[in-house]
Amino acid sequence: MTRTESQRARRRRTTIHTAPQQLAHSLTDAARSLNIGTTKLGELVASGEIPSFKIGRRRLVTPDALAEYVRKVSASQARRV
Repeated sequence: MTRTESQRARRRRTTIHTAPQQLAHSLTDAARSLNIGTTKLGELVASGEIPSFKIGRRRLVTPDALAEYVRKVSASQARRV
C-alpha cells in the first residue's frame, strides 16, 4: 500500500456514519412510535388530532406532529391528576 492508499484507508475507518433524520413516518411506523395500533392512529388522523399529508397513495405523519400530539395529550392528562 502506498502512503496515499494508507491515508485513505485510515480515513475510511474513522468516518462515523449517522443515519439521516427521518422527515416523515408511514402510519405503521408512526403507530409503532406512539405504541398504539394503526386503527387508533387512523382515527386520530381522520379526526384531525394528528395532522398528516399524502404523497401519492401514502399517508405520512411528521415526527413534529407526533411530538405535538404527545405534548397535548400529556398536558391534558397532567391537569386531570
